[in-house]
Amino acid sequence: MIYALIRVSTKEQNEERQLLEMEKLGISKENIFIEKTSGNTINRSKYRAVKKKMRKGDILYIHAVDRLGRNYSEMVTEWFLYWRNADKTLRFISYPLLNTDRKDLTLLELFIRDIFFLILAYVAEQEYNNIKERSQQGIANAKEKGVKFGRPKKPITKRQKDIISKWDNDELTTQEAMQKLKLKKSAFYKLVEEVLERSDK
Repeated sequence: MIYALIRVSTKEQNEERQLLEMEKLGISKENIFIEKTSGNTINRSKYRAVKKKMRKGDILYIHAVDRLGRNYSEMVTEWFLYWRNADKTLRFISYPLLNTDRKDLTLLELFIRDIFFLILAYVAEQEYNNIKERSQQGIANAKEKGVKFGRPKKPITKRQKDIISKWDNDELTTQEAMQKLKLKKSAFYKLVEEVLERSDK
């Protein structure tokens, strides 16, 4: 089975270009996972969902390294896991040299490939840090002028946490968890994102 992961950082960004790339590869829409969230962690709901679906021999396409994430340590660990396990394949459209099913590389090419990935992962996190710093400065300036941001988040119930935890531990399928929570797909993944985000704090 072939899957695709598309990530944009905000709801305002357009995923259309990445979507067209995946459709050109013949990937069916039901196997394309789209997430609109920061890449500051690998631990994201849609990425976790596609990984749960993948079985031996399956392939996951991602447009570029920074679409996988923007956390250097997590990205390096994740990429090497695909490479070492070899039962599931990670492919980057923009950088085919980094595809984890490339077995035709010489020792020198392997060395160059590894360095190339490390550089791209470093750049991805550095760009994230720069954007975050500029955003925080802009927010601080706005707050000084009396601007208020966002709505307060709704409390997450113990039942919601328990169901998401069971889903995360493969005790419930996505469909079962959605039925128990009485949520549609988009609302379910949004809740998963919030539960995971708050559990990390």
